[in-house]
Amino acid sequence: MAFVEVQFPPQVQYSSSGGPMWRTEIVELNGGQEQRNLIWTDARHRYQISEFQTDSDIDTIIRFFHAMQGQYHGFRLKDWADYRTGSNYVTPSATDEVLFGTVDGANKVFQLVKNYTVGVNTYIRYLTKPVSGTVLISVDDVTQTETTHYSVDYTTGLVTFVAAPTGGQVVKGGCEFDVPVRFDTDVLDLQHSSYQAMTASIPIVELRV
Repeated sequence: MAFVEVQFPPQVQYSSSGGPMWRTEIVELNGGQEQRNLIWTDARHRYQISEFQTDSDIDTIIRFFHAMQGQYHGFRLKDWADYRTGSNYVTPSATDEVLFGTVDGANKVFQLVKNYTVGVNTYIRYLTKPVSGTVLISVDDVTQTETTHYSVDYTTGLVTFVAAPTGGQVVKGGCEFDVPVRFDTDVLDLQHSSYQAMTASIPIVELRV
């Protein structure tokens, strides 16, 4: 898969819309009850960019669309509605989320995640595109130092410790993150709406990476 580790210019997305999408199969039974089957075990995000206010924004999207060759190359996208662990409105901390991985004294590799919990239901989202320089990690709530205690693969979201945490310790982390996406069209259809303003319908879809 062709993927470019570059973020779509976030200032161009101010007039965008979108969010997570699930796929569920619903069968209506004879008595009116429903049987629901979850087809996707992970959400897939979709976005729509619709308007550009400046000549600079228009130039940016044209250049970016050409460089990505339409649907061919994947890239990073900042989801303004959900781009931080913990609360989207609070700077990430080293204790935001319990990372995914076995703490047994031997395992050194853990996955950055974000947990979405309501009542007894929790959805664990793997964060595969953390933003460089934003990752913070703790062990038993003691903040660790990148390069000294751990390293981060910013293309996968994997955190690798220099020394494995011992059994019983709790590994947590926080970060800002992007969504791996591609354009969901090979046609860039820009339309003039007024002087120095253009509208468009540019769909973007999340990639499984």
